Amino acid sequence: MEKLEGPFDFVFVDADKDWSKNYFISLAPKLEVGGCFTAHNARNTGMRGIREFLDYVMGLPNFKTTIDTTNSSGISISCKTAGD
Repeated sequence: MEKLEGPFDFVFVDADKDWSKNYFISLAPKLEVGGCFTAHNARNTGMRGIREFLDYVMGLPNFKTTIDTTNSSGISISCKTAGD
């Protein structure tokens, strides 16, 4: 993750769920204001790491996070509203 230069306006993660928070922490500083970080399986809070990730991103003052529930797995969408 550190080697990815950015900036990015959109990131989609569907990888190791217990690393979702780590992926976010690595990539969030590289997101442009208005850019979004999305993660698959957001409705599966029983999966290891999902609840921790969601609690983290929902508590950030410079991101607005929603969960798209139009599919059974859910996708979290965290859009950057201000710089770091």
